[in-house]
Amino acid sequence: MPHDREHREGHETAVINIEETMARWPELDSFIEDAVSKGVPQLAAAVIGPDRLLYRGSRQRGGDGSQTRPSLAPAVYWLASMSKLVTAIAVLQLWERDLLQWDAPVATWLPELASPSVLEGFRGQNPVLRPAASPITLRQLMTHQSGLAYPIWQSDIARYISQRGIPMPGSGKIESLALPLVFDPGTSWMYGIGLDWAGQIVERVSGKTLEAYFQEEIFQPLGMRDTSFLVNASMRERLVDLMSMDDAGAMGLIERSFTAPETFMGGSGLYGTEEDFSKLLMALLRSGELAGQRILRAETVALLLQPQVRGTHIGVLQTAMPRVAADVDLHAGAESGWALGGLVNVQAGASGRSPGSVGWAGAANTFFWIDRPRGVAVQVMMQMLPFANPLALKTLAGVEELICRMLDDRPV
Repeated sequence: MPHDREHREGHETAVINIEETMARWPELDSFIEDAVSKGVPQLAAAVIGPDRLLYRGSRQRGGDGSQTRPSLAPAVYWLASMSKLVTAIAVLQLWERDLLQWDAPVATWLPELASPSVLEGFRGQNPVLRPAASPITLRQLMTHQSGLAYPIWQSDIARYISQRGIPMPGSGKIESLALPLVFDPGTSWMYGIGLDWAGQIVERVSGKTLEAYFQEEIFQPLGMRDTSFLVNASMRERLVDLMSMDDAGAMGLIERSFTAPETFMGGSGLYGTEEDFSKLLMALLRSGELAGQRILRAETVALLLQPQVRGTHIGVLQTAMPRVAADVDLHAGAESGWALGGLVNVQAGASGRSPGSVGWAGAANTFFWIDRPRGVAVQVMMQMLPFANPLALKTLAGVEELICRMLDDRPV
């Protein structure tokens, strides 16, 4: 494969100084400053073109909470479900090498999923389970059509794991993935743990841990030196605090420990910098190549961003754990699609995003999207729970509207 030769010989990495021609956008600087001064604990934004960084800015609350200051650079974020994009790229790399087949049963690589059960509800305190009508395919696993759901947005699954003492997904424990389905594979859409299982496929097919695979096949080639499942001492010094907002709007610090996870979770486990993720997005804008290092073929990048399923229900989630996440409908009322790389807005976004843009988010209110019609990608990074709370969504919409307007008013 092209990318095998280009980045494996000597493990060369992409070196690109994307700040050299970066312009300042005073309006966006002012918006970020104002948002942080009015309550957002930390906010960063980046606008990436195919050949250069167009904008980068960030602010965070000072230690006394009374004033803002620049974030430590390069600041480290919990990327959470933005990890799914990396896992999708890894799966596509293995598919390019003819090691995976989209419509094969995942039991080919995951015997644990050979005989899934569907949770139909509860009779008293007892779960009502039945055999699934069909096997789960890799395509269904990757596009959230498998029936696997997150307990955060599925109350029966939340009840099921509580009753059985199953760890939460994202805990780093493989037992957290031992969940029943909530519908027969291929019959509906529900955001869930499919990409965590996909990460397990990458490990088993490649013979490497997910950390090692990501580092060798994606991060090192692109020069992403600060992205990992393992938060080392240097990353910890630059880690942005994770905050939790209560019903009154008050913020509290969430204490975290950083012991190595038992299992690397491809759906939610990565930590990294905006600077690193910008390189990944730039590579995708460039059809899979950055500074001579190719991670995917051009036609495979097109597949990554192509809707696999469409509907007004795609991307619509009702919370079962309001302290962790609010209800979600990022493209309210509009038809959306789901690509291997994330949520697709089929129509123009309310804040200006082009039709056909692909993006997604992380639980701590980190967001990205790839707007190929405009030739840009964008990141908006916060670190607070609940996900999709009104303050976070208002901030996201404001940043997005301003960026889209500025892109349309000036040449890229």
